[in-house]
Amino acid sequence: GKPNWDELLKIIESWQVSTIIIGLPLNMDGTASELGNRAKKFARRLKHQLEEAHRPRPIILADERLTSREAKSLAWEYGLIKSDKEPIDSIASAIM
Repeated sequence: GKPNWDELLKIIESWQVSTIIIGLPLNMDGTASELGNRAKKFARRLKHQLEEAHRPRPIILADERLTSREAKSLAWEYGLIKSDKEPIDSIASAIM
């Protein structure tokens, strides 16, 4: 969908974010994926929004291949999840 840029910029400012890391979904062979192209577009648009607001920040695109698998493995190991269907996005983000 369409991001709420005003709200996102407020969050970035209130949390005093200094660097933004955006997950870059790539195919396992390292080639671009459709979601990866969307992530790149989002990063470009966010950079533009930050510059227009005179609040530039570094934006890093980070390869996120296999972070979900690793997150699920760690979550099971430490008893953080009880079902294979439970969300592990926050753990995957921390790994990234």
